[in-house]
Amino acid sequence: MHVTRTMACICLAALIGLADAAHAGPARGPLRVHPENPRYFTDGTQGPDGSPGAVYLTGAHTWNNLVDMDRSDPPEQFDFAGYLDFLERHHHNFIRLWAWDSTRWDTRANGALGKDFIHKAAPQPWLRTGPGEALDGKPKFDLTKFEPAYFERLRSRVAAAGERGIYVSVMLFEGWGLMHGNRRQNTEDGWAWRSHPFHPANNINGLEIEGSDDLSGRVHTLRNPKVNELQAVYIRKVVDTIHEYERTKPKQHPVGNTGHGAERLPSMLASPAEWVSPGRADGFAEDPPVWNEEKVSLLDTDHVWGVGGNPAWVWRSFLRGHNPIFMDPYDGSVLGRGRDWEPLRTALGHARRLAERVNLAAIVPHNDLASTGYCLADPGREYVVYQPKKNETFSLELAAGIYWLEWFDPAQGARTDSARIEASGGGRQFKGPFAADAVLYLKKVGPLSKEVELYHWVDFPIEAPGATDGVARWDVEGACVWTHENGTTQRTSLVWYSGSGDTYVYRFGGSLPGRWTGITSSPVTALDSLELTVEVMPSRNPDRAGWSGQRPEEPTAWAHQKGPNGELVKNTPILIMMPGMQHWFDKPAEMRDFVAEFNDHHGFNGGHISTIGRNWFEADSTDRLRTAPAAPDVRTFEALEAAASEWSERGGWLHLWMWGKGDGGDFSNLPGGHNGAQSRRINRYIAARLGPVPGWSMGIGWDVEFWADEAKLTWWLDDLIPQLGGWHHWIGFRYSDSDIGQGRDPDPANKGQYLERGVAWNTLRPGDEQYAGWEHWATTTSDSAIDAGLAAIPDRPMMSEDRFRRRDNAWRQKDMHSDDAILKEIPRWATRGVAAIYGRLIDSKDGGSDVWPNKAAIKAVISTANGKVADRADDEQGGVLFGVYTGNDKKEFFSFEGAFGRRIEAVLAYTGDRNWQDANPGWQLSPRWLAGTGRELLWSIPMIPNDEVVQTSREAANGAHNETYQSWARQILESRSDDDRPIYVRTTWEVGGEWFYWTEAAKEDPEAFKAAWRQWAQSFHAVSPRFKMVWDFTADRGPVEQWYPGDEAVDVISQDIYWNPQWQGDDPVEAFETSVSGYSRGLAWMAEFATQHDKPMAISEWSPGDRPGAEVWIEQFSQWVHSHNVVYTTYWAGGEGSGYDGTLSEGPVLEALREFAAKCGSRPLP
Repeated sequence: MHVTRTMACICLAALIGLADAAHAGPARGPLRVHPENPRYFTDGTQGPDGSPGAVYLTGAHTWNNLVDMDRSDPPEQFDFAGYLDFLERHHHNFIRLWAWDSTRWDTRANGALGKDFIHKAAPQPWLRTGPGEALDGKPKFDLTKFEPAYFERLRSRVAAAGERGIYVSVMLFEGWGLMHGNRRQNTEDGWAWRSHPFHPANNINGLEIEGSDDLSGRVHTLRNPKVNELQAVYIRKVVDTIHEYERTKPKQHPVGNTGHGAERLPSMLASPAEWVSPGRADGFAEDPPVWNEEKVSLLDTDHVWGVGGNPAWVWRSFLRGHNPIFMDPYDGSVLGRGRDWEPLRTALGHARRLAERVNLAAIVPHNDLASTGYCLADPGREYVVYQPKKNETFSLELAAGIYWLEWFDPAQGARTDSARIEASGGGRQFKGPFAADAVLYLKKVGPLSKEVELYHWVDFPIEAPGATDGVARWDVEGACVWTHENGTTQRTSLVWYSGSGDTYVYRFGGSLPGRWTGITSSPVTALDSLELTVEVMPSRNPDRAGWSGQRPEEPTAWAHQKGPNGELVKNTPILIMMPGMQHWFDKPAEMRDFVAEFNDHHGFNGGHISTIGRNWFEADSTDRLRTAPAAPDVRTFEALEAAASEWSERGGWLHLWMWGKGDGGDFSNLPGGHNGAQSRRINRYIAARLGPVPGWSMGIGWDVEFWADEAKLTWWLDDLIPQLGGWHHWIGFRYSDSDIGQGRDPDPANKGQYLERGVAWNTLRPGDEQYAGWEHWATTTSDSAIDAGLAAIPDRPMMSEDRFRRRDNAWRQKDMHSDDAILKEIPRWATRGVAAIYGRLIDSKDGGSDVWPNKAAIKAVISTANGKVADRADDEQGGVLFGVYTGNDKKEFFSFEGAFGRRIEAVLAYTGDRNWQDANPGWQLSPRWLAGTGRELLWSIPMIPNDEVVQTSREAANGAHNETYQSWARQILESRSDDDRPIYVRTTWEVGGEWFYWTEAAKEDPEAFKAAWRQWAQSFHAVSPRFKMVWDFTADRGPVEQWYPGDEAVDVISQDIYWNPQWQGDDPVEAFETSVSGYSRGLAWMAEFATQHDKPMAISEWSPGDRPGAEVWIEQFSQWVHSHNVVYTTYWAGGEGSGYDGTLSEGPVLEALREFAAKCGSRPLP
């Protein structure tokens, strides 16, 4: 919208990317001008080369998106949610949130757009209190009092936009009331300045503004200190409102300078603003000039035309380095719709889609390279060229190399298939394939490089639009041959369809440390002749297992990779039956808990998923493969990847059965038969997606009629095994009772890599006709028969299994499912190197809970039978230091320990935080305080005592307090001269929580806070490497990682968790799960963050309180702690006066805490 007077509009660009927004994706940092390419902002994320990522802003804004406008009084409220839907549909990510200075707006000057009446505008930022009436007949404004509804609307609309991933420019003053383009502005019925709250007749604050008797008022100059003071208070209120919404987010945001179109660019560039909106006076209409300034250009049609522009202008602006935005009449409620603006809106979104694909941080305008005059380029790497002339040839200066070429239809947003071209260097002619304008996109083909840990996998997603359509996507061919740097070791992976869009994936599994190079081949151009490289790094988990393999010196042994160099280690699988496939869809947390339960508590070193069958394909659960399934079920593969990874992480196995008639999914039901197209498709997809995933083996299944059909078995094995490409997994099948002990090989084709011991079908048992099932082999097979059967097969491992009994469709405890039977049977097989599957004991009466009354005995037998290969809990017994907090009185500690009945090895020791003397740990080292307990002290010491915290933080950042810190460290070290264990020191705990004053320092000056933290850590480390510095944060206060001081400073990553039903509900399982994944920075996030930074974890404070169900909460907590790399936990046993009542009376909660302590190594008191 135009006015004829130079008038700056001052705006704030507020970041609003939310951590858990459904549409916005991951949280983003505050916008900053990009350090390398100031045409764009950066949000703190990284690009593919590790440099700061660039953000391209574009969108459509409209006048009444904050202040309502209409002929009615009050005006009808604007549908902001519908407006955000509109922006999302058009792929926009930026708006200006319009302020409106006047309460009346005469639109007759804009009659050509279809409006000719006076709008009412509300709400305004100030309350209308009177006394007296303003010129519009309503109470006068009090410019010292704010209208709460206005600022609540501002806050909520900024938040709502942020949840959609839309950035907001918050306008402070729009200036329209000073220079109205109104034909009747000088008459009494013209509104403009006459309805402005700062007009002397419209407020009770006694303002006298120079020039107020005419319409060229000076309200936005520095000539009136009283006006400026009121404006400054208003600006602070706007800023505080945004910060109240953001709370823990950084406060600095880019400030922009925009005008009404007549301003000259040099005056804008000379301002301190970080972004500007150039006007029409500098020729930005039809052919925007190249932008090479140090400020971001948000090129607004409002300052070029008012309401104007076209799709070609959008693309010209983008290719010249601008971020174009549109002053949109939107629904026509303010100035009418005018012409059809939909093509322009659509063009903004299409340009952004392309901008998201290029490396904006490196690509800059290069008009000289393209004859069209519109070119963005990172020469030799990436080019975008716009040809505005329809179907005309143009030339482009290209550096030598091989490029991917793609044409983009700027009108429709469609793009062509990728093609490879080779350029020798110099000029090259191009002509678009469309009958209209066209955009050319070229990207150099180069090696794609990634890193992966040993025994993990990594994916290379490749966009291949048009490779094929429909279900045939799943059959697209392609392979990558990987060669290790030793020149001899090779693997092959097949390409697989991701299930979404045009994305195909080559996957690599790290089976040997070092550099691997992969070369792809495919009939699809985009998937062909790619060079992929992977650097396999050492595994950070010494327990993790890799792929299986056969040891030449012991061919019947089950073995898989372990250790830093991929050595094959003997490890006989003792497997627990897991729930069926569909149970695990979208349940990674439950998967982790299950594996932790049966590995840590019972000692099983693997799991078994019985008969995947129909779940290989996308089909209704009742389909039973009677109709033609089409696509592999992505959920199944995601769940299998998660299960294999969980067991592999603990040095274990996942065993699968592929088919089973009982499940309604066997070869005989597949369209085309056992070797038809569907079977081939799923075999290939298993090999492509799961081959490079370590830790699993597979059998053909159970109750399949063709076990004895050698041709069918041979086909399945011949088809699947070669496609695995050298990533070894045990693939085999079962054979029947009649063969065991007879000295004959049930596999004359010698195809199976292992053999699985089956069971004969029995008739109904006399006197018990309600049962139909299988006798367990243990009841009929003697030790001598087992030995004879094993001797008959000297070249492959063996597997056997337990069986269920079934009655009334409910699983029941029968036969060897008793503890005594398990204790007897496991050694019979495990000690002979025979893998064994055991069914879970499920009691149908309580809905399917596991019944293992003698956990400890079962675990001990499995550990002994299998050499403790997977007994992670035993390896870690005592590895998690168990501490408590009982206050600073040692008497309280001994009182708690006596009632607890177990020795407690560590005590949480707080120092004071009122001043430096209070924070000195020396007083705690006195025998009368916690040092008198004789236990290890887990320290919590403030590095910036509560005296001018921001200033103190800045002092500490410069090393001003290092001598004090080192003095404290020496005192603590001297008190620990009789041992060599780590000394844990926590500071600025629960950072992010407003209840601790150091959060204020972190928010006010995050760089100083982190620097102070580094000085603190360096001071302690300089005294002794035994000091382990603990960085502790709050889980529900947003992106706390902004205050992470760095890996050199931090030794342990920690958080504190409590069960508070007010926030987490009354259900103990759901409450604990909230602590795990319900908060944006909960335990799950902490575990991932700690892994990324190669740090152990701690839970420095925890308690569920003494409430019903707390014992269940503790069990969940115990499973989590003992399945993660946690070095210590501290139970909060303080009373009501300590901030959280963690005292416990005798009962199940206290008993659960004792069990947890025992698992941590706590011994009973004498």
